[in-house]
Amino acid sequence: MKDDRPRLWPVVLAIAVLASIEALLHLWIQFAPPDGCVPTGMHTGDSGHHLLSMRAFGNGLHSPFATCRADDGGNGFGYFAVPIFLLYAMLGEVGRAVTTNDFLFLGFANGIAAALYLTAVYRFLVAAAPRYGRTAFFLFALGGGIGGPLYLAARFFGIADTPGFEQGFMRAALYTLIEGQYPAPYLQFARFYYTLPLAFGFWSLKVFVDALRIPCTKHALFAGILLCFPAFFNLRLGPLFQMVALLYLVSQPGITVRAAWAYFRPYLILGLLATFAGWWCMQLHPAYGANVRAVTSSVALFLPLLFALLPFVPAVTAGLGRFLEALGPVLRIPALAALGYIVSYALLYAGHQAYYGNYFMGGDAGAAWFASDPALLGALAGALLGCAKLMQARAGTASPVQAEDDRELPVWAFLWMLLFGAASICAAGGGAFAQLAPARFMIMLGVPVALVAAVGLERLHRYPRRTLRAGIYGCGIVSIFMGTLYFQGPWGAGPGKDRPFGFLHYEFMTPMDARLLELLPEGTVAVPPWSPIAFGEIIAVHKGNTVIGGPGALNLGEQPFSAIQGAVGSFFDPATPALEREAFLRNWCVDLVYLPDTCPQPKALRDALALVPGLTLLDQAGSGAIYRFSPPGA
Repeated sequence: MKDDRPRLWPVVLAIAVLASIEALLHLWIQFAPPDGCVPTGMHTGDSGHHLLSMRAFGNGLHSPFATCRADDGGNGFGYFAVPIFLLYAMLGEVGRAVTTNDFLFLGFANGIAAALYLTAVYRFLVAAAPRYGRTAFFLFALGGGIGGPLYLAARFFGIADTPGFEQGFMRAALYTLIEGQYPAPYLQFARFYYTLPLAFGFWSLKVFVDALRIPCTKHALFAGILLCFPAFFNLRLGPLFQMVALLYLVSQPGITVRAAWAYFRPYLILGLLATFAGWWCMQLHPAYGANVRAVTSSVALFLPLLFALLPFVPAVTAGLGRFLEALGPVLRIPALAALGYIVSYALLYAGHQAYYGNYFMGGDAGAAWFASDPALLGALAGALLGCAKLMQARAGTASPVQAEDDRELPVWAFLWMLLFGAASICAAGGGAFAQLAPARFMIMLGVPVALVAAVGLERLHRYPRRTLRAGIYGCGIVSIFMGTLYFQGPWGAGPGKDRPFGFLHYEFMTPMDARLLELLPEGTVAVPPWSPIAFGEIIAVHKGNTVIGGPGALNLGEQPFSAIQGAVGSFFDPATPALEREAFLRNWCVDLVYLPDTCPQPKALRDALALVPGLTLLDQAGSGAIYRFSPPGA
């Protein structure tokens, strides 16, 4: 008898290949650096505080970014009590039990978490949308934006090496090729604190779906228990998964309010309790909450997001009418409101950019602030249209809803896509909504887009469907290839400010810096901020010296980030007076000043440092140098 069940090996193969990316990159960085390069022990700009958190329990809970003003001397549980840091600290204890190389172990752990994440998404999709789930999974995992093909073409024609290319290409690269919490899953794999909570979150959704199908309220309770992991360890994810569960719940035909509450209650209450517990832990940190609120006001930039999702747009559009009809008159109101907002926003955005001539670079944030509030009128118009349709339905004058496979149609995914998409680009209230960092909605946008696209593809004829599917997979695979090799890997990495997208690459330093780090004495170090990389993170990871400023001061320091970072920037400004530099060194108890060879500093800065009282050259190699500060009169 023929087995009609779908074969699992393509799913397993896709998950295995994608999950291996991070482990292979860490192996390559450690054992096969390019000529003239020395590994820094880091991968991305966030690797520094990830690795330092992994070492927390073994280092007596010491933060190398705490200053001499810290009441606890830089040792305290509070620095690592933020749930995401605590997760890495727990991971580090596992790593110490199995290996002495925490960098390689982090790459391995990232790969395992990525595999669990993709597996959970697959299980959720085939449970919630059996007809479309398998196709949607492959579209999600292997589909992608147009950034990869564009960069491949730019390399082929030599455009990538022309002046100004890097700045102009950032729109296409931002959400397609650069790691981060963006729609394509492979871009999230370097962030264990996202991928593992996402795995638990999608597993919880899968169990929640099972609870409604069986039906069984005990399954709903188990789903709530699973949700506690992402709700605690990554506070933003808990409410996002609760929103998705609610959308799935309200789209179920014939469900009563009492039954819906019985299933959703444990998911809501347990998730909120876990989120509150995570928030309470965050308050134990001396500065993290205030620092994050000060710097994370952000929305998804419209054009980069469009570049990331453009190959999916034709397939999504093909199913648009069918979804709107299948939603029913009540749920159609929020769907049309979100759709009206997105369309109005897009038109206003395009008008703003055309007016200011921002065709190839810049202006995206300004356009977001400009378009967000007026686009609410589009949302109102969509909601009113939905209300009119509802009144027609109640009056019996509306056209009958098409019955073709509507019960299998994942209308909740359509709502998910529209509402999360509209929220992610919104800076309404004069930018007030942006304070909530709605850009984080993007991390949950890839799954519904893929599911809606899978429905749209089914509606197309054979050859257009095959062509469009090949285009989605082609863009995705090329983007994964180019993003991994150029933006996160060997072909784009190496020391020097002239290398394209150098600010992304923390993997390597010059042999001169490796020599200077060996000679670096104990003491507090001041290092130039982001030039183009924050070299202080490398010093903290390699040597454990206390470092003033840099991303670590945002995450693991005890001072307001804006104040300390502003002071560091002023110190390394060539125009700053010598006495002001001396005051900085005294105020922050700085013993050493480090100029990295990997990120050469201007001669004007070196000349200015020679004039600072008490600052003497200790050692130098290439363009790098170590200065020691001995306060005059001390």
